[in-house]
Amino acid sequence: MRVAQNVLTRTFGGRIQLDHGIPPHHGSGRSTVLRCNVLDASVGVPSSVIVKWVDVSTREMDGQVTVDGPFLRFLTEWAGLQFLNEMSSVVRLAPLLYGGDRDTGVIVM
Repeated sequence: MRVAQNVLTRTFGGRIQLDHGIPPHHGSGRSTVLRCNVLDASVGVPSSVIVKWVDVSTREMDGQVTVDGPFLRFLTEWAGLQFLNEMSSVVRLAPLLYGGDRDTGVIVM
């Protein structure tokens, strides 16, 4: 949770603390998805967030990102969420993206 808390701190400022989270549904097995309650935060932070973690330890082989690997899917999901967040100012087309951490494979929505 520390990585997700750091992402939220960069986004909102101030100290943010999350609980350990619970899985919102049965995942695909390719990632871990948790709904985490915000326990301690500044004003404007949502009461809960979705934290998605993808194992990116095998992200590159010989400097190349694999075409169908988990790291590429992670980057694609992050880019798609960011794009949809920027395009939808009135009607929400996707979950709000609060940020992510490329090195650990975490995105926070």
